[in-house]
This record gives sequence, structure tokens and C-alpha cells, in this order.
Amino acid sequence: MILGYCGNTLNAGSVPAAATDCSFTCPGNQFEYCGAGNRLELYLKSGTSVPTTTAPGGGGTGTTSTPPVSVTTPPTQTGFPTGWAYHGCWVDGLNGRILNHQQPDSQTLTQQSCVAACAAAGYTIAGMEWSVQCFCDNQIFNGGALAANQGDCNMPCSGNAAENCGAGSRMSLYSIGTPQVFQPPSVQTTGLPANWVYKGCLQ
Repeated sequence: MILGYCGNTLNAGSVPAAATDCSFTCPGNQFEYCGAGNRLELYLKSGTSVPTTTAPGGGGTGTTSTPPVSVTTPPTQTGFPTGWAYHGCWVDGLNGRILNHQQPDSQTLTQQSCVAACAAAGYTIAGMEWSVQCFCDNQIFNGGALAANQGDCNMPCSGNAAENCGAGSRMSLYSIGTPQVFQPPSVQTTGLPANWVYKGCLQ
């Protein structure tokens, strides 16, 4: 059962928690968070008193920039469906899986067999990881990004040692066209009723 709580004051013992504790996505919107076990995503009207203790793990809201990553196209290969092309080595699992539909592990996995399986299932993106794993989807999720070192995808495919099929937390990715990337779920800070503001994750 999905629960929502309302009130005019916070009960004794309510203290701020690390924002990352509120890690469950909302059933109605996978791009927003809705608390977690013993954690509430808190919104309140201006003027309501809240605890002021800073939770461990808190941090600033500054942004950082990273230099562009150059993707080296592998040697021309055959056996791929029309329109599929290599799109680099990606980091997987930093904020969650970047492709959501995992195929059964295969001891005979190749880049072509993974792409073929994803294409047959109607997907436009295929990713190979850890030599034997194949993932499919139509978008990249959870803020997936190219690995800074494109050589990280260096584990031979279980079915063809001449090909690489990702590595630990690294995914060799093929897709039709440039894949679209969605950022991780985040708290809602805009579009709220008048005088309502987000005040953090409480335990």
C-alpha cells in the first residue's frame, strides 16, 4: 500500500535525514522520489516550523562540468540489424540501471546476439555488460553517461573473444540513432501550490 501523510506539526523525534535516503520513486511518476522505508519526502507551507539539524551526507547544489568523451568506433562488423551502430562504453549503476530490461545471461553472448535479441523484442538500445549480460530499452535512464575512459569496456564477450561486452559497471552500447538520456528521479521543487516548498527528507 502506498501511503501519504499530512499534519500541521512534526512529531517528536522527527529529524532531517540525508536526501539520498528518500530513494523510492513515486508509483505515479518514476522521475520523482516519494520517500522510502521510515523516510518521508516533506513539503510544507511557508511558516511551518521544521528541525534545523543538518543531516550527514548533505551537500551543496553546485554543478560540475566534465570534458566531452570521444567515442572510437570499433572496426566494421557484420551481423547487426539495419540502422544499429555502436554508441560507446557507458557507466552503469551509478544512480541505478541505465537500461531496464535484462535478458537471460548467456555463455555464448556476442554483440550481435544481444542486439538481435533487443531488436526482436522491439527495443532500440542494446547494452552488453560483464561478458554475459544483455540489457535492452528505448531510452537510457538514471543519468547514464559515457565512461570517461572508453577503454573500460574491455571484457571479452563470452561467445566471441574478439569482441568486448562491457565490464563491471560498464556497458558496451549499440542503438538506432543517438540514445535519449533521462536524468535520475529528483524532488519536485516547481509547480507546487502557492507557498509550498520542499524541505528535505525526514526520518
